[in-house]
Amino acid sequence: MRWFLSKTERLFSTAEKLAAESRFEESIKYFDEAIRTDSKYPHLYVYRALALSELSLLNEALDSCSKAEAIDPSNFVFPMYRAAILLDFGRAQEALETVQRALALQPGNTAAAGYEQLAKWDLGDKDAIRKLKEIIRDIPIDVQSRIAIRLDLQPLQQFEQPDEINQPLPVPFGATLQKLRLGLQRKRTNRIHKRVTELIQAGRFEKAIHVLSTASHPTESARRQSEELHSKAMIGHSRELQNRLKEIDKTERKQRRNLFFELGLALSQTERKDQAYEMLTNWLREFRAADSPAGEQDSAHSVLIELAAIEFLRKSYALAVRHCQEARGSESGFSDLRADLIEASAELALGNQRTSRRLFERYLSKDVLYLQRRLQSV
Repeated sequence: MRWFLSKTERLFSTAEKLAAESRFEESIKYFDEAIRTDSKYPHLYVYRALALSELSLLNEALDSCSKAEAIDPSNFVFPMYRAAILLDFGRAQEALETVQRALALQPGNTAAAGYEQLAKWDLGDKDAIRKLKEIIRDIPIDVQSRIAIRLDLQPLQQFEQPDEINQPLPVPFGATLQKLRLGLQRKRTNRIHKRVTELIQAGRFEKAIHVLSTASHPTESARRQSEELHSKAMIGHSRELQNRLKEIDKTERKQRRNLFFELGLALSQTERKDQAYEMLTNWLREFRAADSPAGEQDSAHSVLIELAAIEFLRKSYALAVRHCQEARGSESGFSDLRADLIEASAELALGNQRTSRRLFERYLSKDVLYLQRRLQSV
């Protein structure tokens, strides 16, 4: 049993750590030093290639991959990562040929299979999405992040769920049972919608919002109706908060901040995004004027993420990124997953695909069902 690492392994470990922190230029220096200590260690070359590709140095990256393959031509990992690099540079046909070499060396490997379907997707194979759905649970995050990027870059047609059975069971009895279950769900949802309508008419908006949170959506039309009722309830609730805000004296700063916060978050769930933005920026300004009270840091996180979401809708992508980064940097305990997701999509919209992919990887490591949910409706 080895109780210590060799110099090469220590350098390799440092290089990997720096790459994980997106410090790619520094990591390459350590990879190079490790290679000088052991030029026959093939993994050094392929991981160095991945770092080079993050700096858009394609030729150098491919050359490093070639060195790894020359040392150990039987290892499927090396052509697989070469294919990943080629995919990131839009060279799908070369990537497909390369990853198929990897699959010949390691048949059935899910990572390689994922890259194969990504290459086919880029080449216009419509069956690639179906095959990715079948293996999505087993695909590693580095492949999943590239799927997430394609879903954002190439929005696919969304199919509405039918008002009848979504996926009938293969036997008549199963289909009948599913119809009965769907019928019961519809009745319960209809009762909830009726109750919510009555609450809205009575001006009990917060109660209506709470009741709606218990509603299921057995059909697409039920989902749309829930969204319409939720919007009406939020508008009513926002109006109530605005009236309360008018009654508060300006000297009651903390109470004003609380109302700015509640009103901003309520409006952000309606179509009145500009008003939401105004309330949330008012809260943030007063929060900072009060020297950023420690007890309100969680509220600051929520406000910054809502501002980022609104900026993203406005296509102010750089501002969305800045808000997400400020939210993440303000407290070490910050854990709102939406920050990674909004920032990943905003960076992608700005053309920073590699940065976006790394953010998607961070998000997908925490929300393991994200892609499965997105692919289900495709």
